[in-house]
Amino acid sequence: MSQRLIGVSYAIPESFIQNYLGGGFRSIFIMLLVGIHLYICATILTPLTTSLIAKGMSPGAAFVSLFAGPATNAATITMVARFLGKRSAALYVGMISLCHWAGVLLDWIYLKMGISASEP
Repeated sequence: MSQRLIGVSYAIPESFIQNYLGGGFRSIFIMLLVGIHLYICATILTPLTTSLIAKGMSPGAAFVSLFAGPATNAATITMVARFLGKRSAALYVGMISLCHWAGVLLDWIYLKMGISASEP
């Protein structure tokens, strides 16, 4: 793991992750908003998400961040709007946003199976 990831892992308190990203619609919605607005490649997002799961982030929120983060960013949305139109850009973001239901389903599956992603 790179030094920056280790720093991020220590900089974000475990209680913060558990309170805001520990599960439910709110945590999934937060990660959807962060993922859509923040461009981050999957190469760095995967180990970062793994460290956040270890601190208590829900699997559904992790899935949404892994899906929405690399797929969208302000530049991509702007270019889609410019070349394909605003309607296409809205449809693009809307379809990416639908992935939050997969995150909700994933959290539900973990809950029903009694699995905790943060415990070894």
